[in-house]
This record gives sequence, structure tokens and C-alpha cells, in this order.
Amino acid sequence: MAYVPSYEHDVFVNVAPLTHAARNHVHKYYVKGATNVIMDRFDPDLVLSTIERERATGVMLVPTMLVRLLRHERLSAYDVGSLRLISVGTTSLRLLESAADEDGTIRPFEGDTAIFITPGYRFKAIDGLMTNFHLPRSTLFMLVSALMGLETMRAAYAHAIAERYRFYSYGDASLLLPGG
Repeated sequence: MAYVPSYEHDVFVNVAPLTHAARNHVHKYYVKGATNVIMDRFDPDLVLSTIERERATGVMLVPTMLVRLLRHERLSAYDVGSLRLISVGTTSLRLLESAADEDGTIRPFEGDTAIFITPGYRFKAIDGLMTNFHLPRSTLFMLVSALMGLETMRAAYAHAIAERYRFYSYGDASLLLPGG
């Protein structure tokens, strides 16, 4: 079905020690046919050059590693444009979209956001979303429908109901990649 993402062309860089989340993703991506590059240690230049050389689409890092990469003095010397920005949760998505300017550059942001995302919205910052299955007649369902399309989400929800997925805050998660 269209809403199940295909990873056959993806390249993921994972840096040891693997977190529990990274461990779970390595297996899932492997089964889907993706390439996994597992590095035995964290070194900012080594990680950045690996992302550039392998044209990585994803990287799994603990927050301290990510901060070190983003603050690395030579970050701009590397081409990391192959990476996608996947928001984890709808609140994070709304914040990222609020902080992004029209060309998608995310700027420092402080304060409230009143962004209301419905079908027809043009996403500026994110390339995908990991979220749970929300109530079908909710504003959050409108948000995921804006990202994936209403028919795709209806099909995903029909599948989730048929397979007895769990909904709401403690339910099953989905990885939504438009065009993926």
C-alpha cells in the first residue's frame, strides 16, 4: 500500500553505541532493503564525511552527538543535503514549521505558535513525520492528511483498524513520508 514507506533507496548512518531506538530501526530498514552504515565510534568529521560520501538519507544519533554535529566548526564544508528532516510528533512538526521561513530555513524561534495545518498547506521544513494514529475526526488527522493526502490516510486508517492497531496517545506509531 502507498502509505507503507519503502526504504530500498535509503541509506542510514548509525553511530555506536546504538540506542534502543536505533537498534530497532536498523533491523526494520535492513528488512526493507535499505543500506545501513554502522560506525564504531562518534567523530564529527568522520560522521559528516560518511553522510556526504554515502549520500545518507537518515542518521540516528543521541542528542549530544547531534548537538556536536550542528555546532561543528566545519559543518558547512560538508554536503549533508541528502538528509531528510523527520519530525517526531505533531507538536514538534508545528514548531519546526512555525520556525521555518519560506525557503525552509529553520530560524531560532521562541514563543507560542498558532499554526493550524490542514489539507492544502505547503510544508516548508519537514520531510516526514513519525506519529501515532490520531482520532479520525480530529485536527491532528487533518494535519497528517495535509502531509500525506486524505485518501492515503483513509487507506492507512482502514488498514490500521483491520489489523487492530492501537490509536491515541499510547497507540501504535506510523512513519509518514510523502512521496516515499
